[in-house]
Amino acid sequence: MEVRADLAEASCSPSDPWPVEVTEIAPLVPSAIALVPKPPKPVRKKTQGERNIEKIEEEIFADACGVLSSMLRFREIEEGQKEVPPAWVAKYGEKVAAEMFRVASASWRSKKDAPIAISEATNIVANILKARARKEAGPSQLNMNMVQMNFTLPSFPERKVER
Repeated sequence: MEVRADLAEASCSPSDPWPVEVTEIAPLVPSAIALVPKPPKPVRKKTQGERNIEKIEEEIFADACGVLSSMLRFREIEEGQKEVPPAWVAKYGEKVAAEMFRVASASWRSKKDAPIAISEATNIVANILKARARKEAGPSQLNMNMVQMNFTLPSFPERKVER
């Protein structure tokens, strides 16, 4: 099989994913058209509205992660504790420490009695992560064509068999 030098040394990069034309590869490999996928669609620039939505999404995601982080600090306080831990005040400041303490103390309650914001923060984080994973995964459709072939089965003469 013939290997051309420009094909052997060709490398794909994000800026040039198709170093050679499909028509140059086709003579070398039989049925190459069936093996070569379609080139990717060009990347389009994001509009100002899309950038604004991404910024809002990032702010909501950061807030929800902050609530979850505070919720997971319930281990650092006692159930029924009334005052903010001094270590939190020294590390985060009085306002942030008080917010974290409210969420952490609510985490000691049952799911039924806890504020709805805790479960909603969990849902927000999970759904944003799912949406980002779907976006990164690319299209879910296969780039494949189905070919149906109709044919009749050959008929053979019947034979009688004796035992």
